[in-house]
Amino acid sequence: MIITGIGSRKVPVEIYDFITRLPLQNHTVRSGGAKGCDTAFEETTSDLEIYIPWSGFSQNGILIRDNSLLTLAEEMISIIHPAYKNLSQGAKKLHTRNVFQIFGRNLDPNEKSDMVICWTPDGAYDIHTCGKNTGGTATAIKLASLFEIPVYNLYNEKHMDKIHDIFNLW
Repeated sequence: MIITGIGSRKVPVEIYDFITRLPLQNHTVRSGGAKGCDTAFEETTSDLEIYIPWSGFSQNGILIRDNSLLTLAEEMISIIHPAYKNLSQGAKKLHTRNVFQIFGRNLDPNEKSDMVICWTPDGAYDIHTCGKNTGGTATAIKLASLFEIPVYNLYNEKHMDKIHDIFNLW
């Protein structure tokens, strides 16, 4: 199973701790190398795909340099981000890496993630629930929603219960 593990940099300690205890050792985890939720997910397994927006962003990670893939990722973002044209180059790169977190290094729909586990302060879980407080994680949540990948936001009690069920944590 491929799991995209992402979310806010300002994650509550109890959620951070919960994420680090998820039994994901036998799964591939895709994340983005940022502090907070990304860092917590990186502690769950050694089978990691960490997509970084630029060299030096994180100690280790995959920096996509293929211009055709980067262009495709940017086109996808421009469709779902309401102010894409107004973003700085750095912000565009951060959003672009979110596309790779969902579809992998080759942007192959056959290699898309099986689920997204995240935490955002607004509990967003699909294209309709993303708002200003979802932050950059909204890009990945919207893409997952559009491609029918389940999103479990640990802010929501029902989603937390579902994660307990999926990973037999009861």
